[in-house]
Amino acid sequence: MLFFFSFLPQFITDPESHYVSRMIIMSATFMGLTLLIFSLYALLVHYLKSLFLHSPRISRRIQRCIGGVLIASAVRLAFTEE
Repeated sequence: MLFFFSFLPQFITDPESHYVSRMIIMSATFMGLTLLIFSLYALLVHYLKSLFLHSPRISRRIQRCIGGVLIASAVRLAFTEE
């Protein structure tokens, strides 16, 4: 609510227009686009999840990368002089 009340009114430039109807239209447009984008994110994540779960090679590589990052962080922490 705060976003819509603080951000959208600056786009209503015509003083003759109905503020409430314009705000509702802009808010609905924003919410529709947000729903579309998050739906696309969900579909992409679902595809990647199924790809990773069905491929032991990719899972092994991800685990090795995470292990490498943790080992590098431990080495860096071990040699920190603070």
